[in-house]
Amino acid sequence: MFILGSASWHMLRPRLPAPGTISCLPTSQGDNMNGIKRWWWLTAASTGMLAGAIALFASPCQASNSDAANAKSFPSHPVHLIVGFAAGGATDLQARMLAEGLTKLWGESVIVENVGGASGSVAAGRVAKDPADGYTLLVDTAGALTIRPQLEKVPYDTLNDFIPITAIATNDAVIVVASDFPANNFQEFLKVTKANPGKYTYGTSGMGSITMLGMEAFKRRAGFDIRHIPYKGDSQVLLDVMGDHIPIGFVAIPSVASQLSSGKVRALATLGQKRLKLFPKLPTVGEFGYTDQICSSWIGILAPAHTPDAIVQKLNHDIRQVANDPKFIAKLEQGGSRAFNSSVAEFTQFVKQDMKAKGDIIKAINLKLE
Repeated sequence: MFILGSASWHMLRPRLPAPGTISCLPTSQGDNMNGIKRWWWLTAASTGMLAGAIALFASPCQASNSDAANAKSFPSHPVHLIVGFAAGGATDLQARMLAEGLTKLWGESVIVENVGGASGSVAAGRVAKDPADGYTLLVDTAGALTIRPQLEKVPYDTLNDFIPITAIATNDAVIVVASDFPANNFQEFLKVTKANPGKYTYGTSGMGSITMLGMEAFKRRAGFDIRHIPYKGDSQVLLDVMGDHIPIGFVAIPSVASQLSSGKVRALATLGQKRLKLFPKLPTVGEFGYTDQICSSWIGILAPAHTPDAIVQKLNHDIRQVANDPKFIAKLEQGGSRAFNSSVAEFTQFVKQDMKAKGDIIKAINLKLE
């Protein structure tokens, strides 16, 4: 845009008449504005200011058109899904399912990268600093996005450093017990744990994990007391439960689905909203009166903040197209998960509400990371 210097401005600005002379400038306020407008247009046309002003006012439209054009051709090279956990877990497996579907839809490679550490926080910290162009996306869970930031300092701000695109699945948590645990069903579990406060321990995937928060809230609601032992993942919890080294485990269904199907571990109840198609005989705690107790983790896709809205909306549309495919849903259900996706606005609101809900639990149980 052409900008006048101070000398040029004094040369081109309208001069006020000297006292006693007849003014050629309008005298009324309305006429004065019209005169100034006429002067500005004449001056602008002669100096290049007009072209600059038009460019200034046109730039938002041009940017919008440019974003739309970029979104139409998106993606033009490989897209990277940064997963906050090691290969083999539920988040990784579902990210690879999504990558396969998007690769077929786009005709461009979608590459899964596993960046584990700190319950998904390491991956989130990386993606928060990546270019906001839609080519690097975060695949992570509530642990990193709505729990961890309320317990310790993390290198990102969930609500300001990311744009939530959509979730793709939810995973209910399930109570599993060792072979020698003296209970064969959920009602007996309550009876045994209430009769022996503090005697039994339970394992989860870690301090501050969603399963840890879920069980701590549930035991207070149901009136029993079991002590928490943090592990570094559901797989380690299961090994110790199956080896009778720990009496109780509270893990995500996808992590234990194969063991449940083969009868290698006993499950008593889930903290889901309803029974799973994969395990129709496995009850929910809601069936015993605890309808307000739900512990279900979600897996979401997020982009760095400032990613153009046109690309964000295309990502949402295309990811949901893959996630709503009957074959994709069937694979989720075969692994013990549920399909769950929404619009950008709905998922953004969901993340905000989830952060508040997790914060309320953290305060209620007075959780602090040592």
